[in-house]
Amino acid sequence: MADVKNKFSKTSKDQQGAVPEKVETTWFQYHKGHDIPVYIALEETPSQDLINFLGRMQFSKITSKEVQMDAKGVRILHMSICTPLVARQIDAPMESDRFGMESLVHREGHRIYRYRGEALVLFSFTSRDWRMGHFPEFGTSAKEHVSRHIMNRFLAWALAPLGIIGLWGVPVDDGLVCMRPSHSEGEAVFVDVMGRRILTVDSVKRMGPRFKVLRLDPTLHGKNVRMSQEELLTLLMHHSAYFDIQGPSVPVRQMIQEIARQYEGLFHPRESFRPRSGLPLRA
Repeated sequence: MADVKNKFSKTSKDQQGAVPEKVETTWFQYHKGHDIPVYIALEETPSQDLINFLGRMQFSKITSKEVQMDAKGVRILHMSICTPLVARQIDAPMESDRFGMESLVHREGHRIYRYRGEALVLFSFTSRDWRMGHFPEFGTSAKEHVSRHIMNRFLAWALAPLGIIGLWGVPVDDGLVCMRPSHSEGEAVFVDVMGRRILTVDSVKRMGPRFKVLRLDPTLHGKNVRMSQEELLTLLMHHSAYFDIQGPSVPVRQMIQEIARQYEGLFHPRESFRPRSGLPLRA
């Protein structure tokens, strides 16, 4: 992990000694129009696959003048195709690989997130500017699910200081279904706890008084069963997209507790689950 910051910087000349042509930065904002200061800066000419992927993740293309550099909680993810040094870092075997494809390492002043074989993110909660090195296939249809997973990790970290918690799962009418990321295909729902709204890959929706949190149960048939508050707390904790080797931060725990206090949790029959359809959410 040594000197990762320098590995993100490409050399000023190519192999033939020519100075590469400067490319204008392409900017994107998460859920533009909803006052969320989370941005992506592409410092290379992006592929159409990557542009389309970011659009599906609700990142809208903006001009540099629209970036609110001084906004509270602003985060900018500078994305670029990884250098050979970073590529070796992404692919290198690690002791933590036996626990899964993801790892997070704390270094003095910053953290390093790696999804083996896919991407590496360098970030600090005290810094506005974060960096991601990724392979050219990032955001393509073949890498859709894993790219979504990585992007949602970034969003979970970036949005937490704004009072927004990421939960692995999918939205339904008047609620959300918590799932493992492998079952949700890397999709997450972001809950603005104080603003009482959810941010999804579809839209931003208000959380009404009948909002429910669901867990699918293969043993139930034809009815929902209410969760206890302790069961709902456990469900939310286990499905948080916020990843840290020390566990969820205090603010994340507080957001989870507030959701469990305000809203109802239900066990729902797996056999009757239909994504993004009118689910009967009555207990």
